[in-house]
Amino acid sequence: MSLRRVFSIAALALALGAGSMFANTISYTTPIPTINMPLANESVLVQGFNMPGFTLTGVELTYSFNGSVGEFLTNTSGSPQPFTAATASTALFLTGPGALNISLGTESDGPQSGTASTTNPDVLPANPFSIGPTNDIVSDLSDFLTSSTVQFNFNDTGESATVTSNAPSLTLAGGFVGSAGGSLEVTYTYQTTNVTPEPATMALLGGGLLGLGLVGKKRFKKN
Repeated sequence: MSLRRVFSIAALALALGAGSMFANTISYTTPIPTINMPLANESVLVQGFNMPGFTLTGVELTYSFNGSVGEFLTNTSGSPQPFTAATASTALFLTGPGALNISLGTESDGPQSGTASTTNPDVLPANPFSIGPTNDIVSDLSDFLTSSTVQFNFNDTGESATVTSNAPSLTLAGGFVGSAGGSLEVTYTYQTTNVTPEPATMALLGGGLLGLGLVGKKRFKKN
């Protein structure tokens, strides 16, 4: 048996033995339709991990959101009214299984200035925003081990809208408007539950190493 063939056998055995330990991934993506705020636990369902014979070793979330935040004015004075500052803001969150709570940040608009018309509501131009794509690693994997779906919730909280004016006769109120949508991807990393090489693999590896030893011994005697 040539030395090259012996090395080939040993390499093949090692590859077969280690193949079951290589990590694999599978991903599920769920679109989140754009909806008007307020977002009150808007449900996002993603397939859980249920693969017999495999062990879940990691969960990664990839998410992105787009939308807009703005304000509308209500002018009850009967005539156009100037305003100096109209602002709006809200905080966005993505919650999930267990204690998973991801702050997506605060989105705001303004300050804007102009003249409020007598048409109510007078909707001002909104400020568009974009979040992500962003990745987060989940530490608790147990909630994802299910043949059913895993529920996430898209929320916003603390909506506010204000307007100020120097006009003494102003009868003007501000209100919040906004919308958001996006997508959520869950990537599962897994490997085979039994990572111990099978007997046949061990026998092949042993044969390769034995052959390597015999070739070395033969060459030693020749010298």
